Amino acid sequence: MYIIQLLFWASFLLMAHSYVVYPLLLKRMARSKRKNKDYSIQPQVIVLMAVYNGAKVIEEKVKSVFNSQYPAQKIHFIIGSDCSNDGTDEILQELGNSYKQLTYVKFENRTGKIKIINHLFELASTFPNFQDSIIISTDVTAFFHPDCIKELTANFNNYEVGIVGSNIVKREERKDGISGQEKAYYQREIDMKNSEGLIWGSCMGVFGACFASRPGAFTRVPDKFLSDDFFITLAAIEKKYKVFLDVDAKVDMNLPNNSSTEYRRKVRIATGNFQNLFRFIKLLLQFNGTSYAYWSHKVIRWLGPFFILTSILSAYVLRHTHDIYWLAWIIQIILLLVPFINTLLTTMNVHLRFIKFVAHFYHMNLGILIGFIKFMTGVNSSIWEPTKRHE
Repeated sequence: MYIIQLLFWASFLLMAHSYVVYPLLLKRMARSKRKNKDYSIQPQVIVLMAVYNGAKVIEEKVKSVFNSQYPAQKIHFIIGSDCSNDGTDEILQELGNSYKQLTYVKFENRTGKIKIINHLFELASTFPNFQDSIIISTDVTAFFHPDCIKELTANFNNYEVGIVGSNIVKREERKDGISGQEKAYYQREIDMKNSEGLIWGSCMGVFGACFASRPGAFTRVPDKFLSDDFFITLAAIEKKYKVFLDVDAKVDMNLPNNSSTEYRRKVRIATGNFQNLFRFIKLLLQFNGTSYAYWSHKVIRWLGPFFILTSILSAYVLRHTHDIYWLAWIIQIILLLVPFINTLLTTMNVHLRFIKFVAHFYHMNLGILIGFIKFMTGVNSSIWEPTKRHE
C-alpha cells in the first residue's frame, strides 16, 4: 500500500507543481528582471513563411510585414506556397508587383511547412550579408504590429541571444466555443515563457506564429517532426544560445473556437512534443535552470494523462484506507464527467466559464494521450491541414 500511496501523492504533487507552484515561482523570481535592448541596431531582416490556401488573409499578412516601423529596404519576405488551390498564388503574384522585396516560391505538390521553411532558409542563405541578418519565421494568420520587427531585432545586441519569440495577442473571444479558454491559456503561457527567458535565458518554446533567430541559432527541422518551433527552440538552447520571449513584440491572431478542430491540432502538437522529448532528453539531465524549466513547464504536463490515470486508479485502490482517498476518487470521477456535462450545456446554449475550463483541461490531456499513442505507432508525414480560426 505504501507504493500505491506514493504513486497517488507523487502524481498529485507533480501536477500541482507544474500548474500552480511553478507559475507562481516564476512570477516571483522574474519580478526584478529586465531585458537589455538596443534599438540602434537595425540588421537586415529575412522573413520566412509557408502558406497553404491563405487567400483570405495573405494580403493583410504581407502588408502587416512591409508596413512595419522598420527600414523597408532592410526587410525581405520569402513566401513558399504549399500547392495552394484557393487563389493564394495569384494574390502573391500581384503583391510581388507592389513589393519588390517579396520573393514567392510555388511548390507544385503538398510539401508541408517544415520542408518549405527548410528550403526557404537555404534560399535566404544566398542573400548578401546573410550571417549578419535576423531570420523571422512566421505564419500567415499572425499579423505584425507596426513595431514588432523593431522590438524583436533590438534584443540581438547581445551575441549570446539566439532566438526571440513574439507576444501572441489573441483577438476577440466568443462564449459559444473554446476561444475564452484558449485566450487564457495563451496569456498564461506568455507570462511563463517571458519569465523563463528573464530568469535563465531558456524560454521553453517560442510560438511558431512569429519568432526571430540568428542564422547560427536556426537548426533545420527533421522532415517528420511535427512541432518545429519547439525543436528549433531546444536546438538553440542545446547550442548554448539564450532564448527569450519579448512581450513588446506583438502579433495579432484570431482565436480557435471550434473544439474538435483545435483538439486535432493539440494531438499533432503532442505527437511532436514526444518526438522532441526523446530528441532532447539530455537537456533534462543537466541539473540547471534549463532542465528545471523543461521538467516543470513541459515534461510533467506531457506526462499529465498518465498522472491523472495513476491518481484515479490509486485513489480507488486506497479508498477504504482513509476518507481522503475516497473523497479524491469521487472528485476525480465527477471531474471526468465535466466534458460531457459541458457538451450538454453547450447544446442548450448555456456557457459556464468554470465548467468550460475544466472540460478544456481534460480535452487537452486526452489530446496528449492520443498524441503519445500516435508517436509510439510512428509518424509518417509532417504535412497537416492548418487550423481554421474564426474571423
